[in-house]
Amino acid sequence: MQPQSPDKTTTDPVGIRQSPQAQPPLPRHRPTPQATTMAFGPLAGQLPWEDGEIASLEFQRITLPAGASTGWHYHHGSLLTTVQQGTLRRQLPDGRATLHPAGTSFVEPPGPCNVHTGDNPGSIPVVLWCLFLLPPGSPLSVPVPVPVPVPVPVPERPAG
Repeated sequence: MQPQSPDKTTTDPVGIRQSPQAQPPLPRHRPTPQATTMAFGPLAGQLPWEDGEIASLEFQRITLPAGASTGWHYHHGSLLTTVQQGTLRRQLPDGRATLHPAGTSFVEPPGPCNVHTGDNPGSIPVVLWCLFLLPPGSPLSVPVPVPVPVPVPVPERPAG
């Protein structure tokens, strides 16, 4: 577990608790995200839309300064996110990128087959409100090495 300040703010990429397989630190000149846990608690009952066991919920406010990146990672549980300010760019290993401007929401599905990164390509901070649905004993995210790009197959058009 990473050291935290009294207000639970950390500058670790993508959340406060990470698995031991952490990525190498980002270069010092690159800004890093800040995550503040707003609420955390065990879940009493089961979520009807989740296949796996969810033990707890964690609600965070994450701020990415201009130029900051989350680093490549995935989550063991689903992540529900709303963009309050700025525009978040999410990228997949195949190179596809999606822009999420302020006022939009999205879901990040769980599992190592859903590796992604997020960054702030703009000039103002991106502010995210994230709800992590955590399986028992799970970190908020699992950092991974930068993936080798895998191109998306393009169907061939018939001649003629």
